[in-house]
Amino acid sequence: MARLECSRATVRRVITELRDFLGAPLVWERGLHCYVYRPAEGEDPWELPGLWFGADELIALLAVERLLEQVEPGLIAPEIQPLRQRIRELLRRVPGGAEALASRVRHAPIGRRRPDGAIFRTVANAFARRLRLCIRYHGRARDDVTERTVSSQRLVHFRDNRYLNTVCHLRPALRTFALDHICYAGALGESGKEVPKSLLGAADGIRRIKDRFERILIARRDVKFFVAERLLKKTGEQRAKIREYLTPLAKFNSRMNKRMDEFVRLFPVHPDYIDTFERVTAVEKREVLKTLSRAYEKLLDQEVPEDQPGLIAYDGYWTNLRENPSFRAVPDIKAVIDCGQVLESRIEQAFTRPAYKPMALRIIHALSVHRLTTGDIYAPLGATA
Repeated sequence: MARLECSRATVRRVITELRDFLGAPLVWERGLHCYVYRPAEGEDPWELPGLWFGADELIALLAVERLLEQVEPGLIAPEIQPLRQRIRELLRRVPGGAEALASRVRHAPIGRRRPDGAIFRTVANAFARRLRLCIRYHGRARDDVTERTVSSQRLVHFRDNRYLNTVCHLRPALRTFALDHICYAGALGESGKEVPKSLLGAADGIRRIKDRFERILIARRDVKFFVAERLLKKTGEQRAKIREYLTPLAKFNSRMNKRMDEFVRLFPVHPDYIDTFERVTAVEKREVLKTLSRAYEKLLDQEVPEDQPGLIAYDGYWTNLRENPSFRAVPDIKAVIDCGQVLESRIEQAFTRPAYKPMALRIIHALSVHRLTTGDIYAPLGATA
């Protein structure tokens, strides 16, 4: 008992559990005065069961661990840390290098907007206790803040963002609120109002269709607001750092100095990118959102340049137009592509100042995009008009 550092009762309980629950062939050996494993004749040697995972179980466990790792700091990270630690311990026991495999599993959120951690906990607590909430909500469409009393019905995780389906007591109806646009939340002592699930389900489906329609309207009416507040929303600290980065470079561009707030809100997108894109008549306006998403995803792993603003300008869109077969099928775009290729070949073959060649090509690309904004690509423009 002294070697095992336990009581006689504990030893007997462990032996009983090994026999009854794990099927261990334990027998008392009188000559040795101890218990030994003695399988029946013809049976394989008995051993304690190990921790084994099938391929699907391993992938599922790795996915859960990666999803937990992606939870925003300050949201529920302290609460789930013990669970993450336990999963990591389990993964370390898996043969075959589970850590190496885990490094190859990536959760790539798209368009995630982080809610305030304290507000999220308040909303979740009131939701669990079925209490009414008092919230101040910033509406994106009208850019205003309203105060409402709501009864929570569902917490929804949709496309990496969180929403609250509620009964709104300000305007008696079902409403959906994005958690990242709730400026304040406080639980009230009064019980919330419940609605039948069948009614909530039908309203939820209608709401999703309405949201799609509203998103299209917002994108067409104010693309800059959509990009700044949905795709590239920044905290006050981030805006301050961007302003500090851009200010020394503004002396080379007087327009940047005058429009510094706009450059900061849209960074790393140049404001003229969106203005120019909206005038390209051959391309759908919603294409700008997909194009910008692809463009700034390419910048995620790159260092911010110190000798230039590092902005996504509209000359970069020329590559998308030139390489997309569906765009090349549009007669106006094909004609501009053909002219642009002639100019590019001349720069490549006859330009005498190699250091300026990349900038010369960017100017050609920008002029090519600009030509598609005129409505008539054959209209006389420029110094020779």
